[in-house]
Amino acid sequence: MKKFLLVLIICILVIGGFFAFALYKFHYTNNIAITVNDSRDDYRVYATYPLRKAANMQHFLATKMHKRELHEKRVEGYIQLNDHSEIYISSIPGKLLLKMDKHENDQYSKKRIKKIVEELKLELTREN
Repeated sequence: MKKFLLVLIICILVIGGFFAFALYKFHYTNNIAITVNDSRDDYRVYATYPLRKAANMQHFLATKMHKRELHEKRVEGYIQLNDHSEIYISSIPGKLLLKMDKHENDQYSKKRIKKIVEELKLELTREN
């Protein structure tokens, strides 16, 4: 009976340690991933980044796209920019998805969004 109790306590400590380590790695990771998919029909950008950079990312997007609502922690839906281009954005702290339909937007809009994405890459990799 004592051996069973000892094994049970050790298992609980090992599992607890694993979850504590996983939570630590998730919260304080420096991993940044940016995926850009430029197909014939649309242009998509998916980025994951550390949570500590979330406020900077919100400010960056709101400034570059001239939209106050991008300062919110969670944004999801289509937004129309000042040049009448339309872009889908899904943003939560640590994750960002931008999607632009190439048939709905002109060449100028595409270039502008691509430029913003290049600046976004620099912003994410910049040390704070």
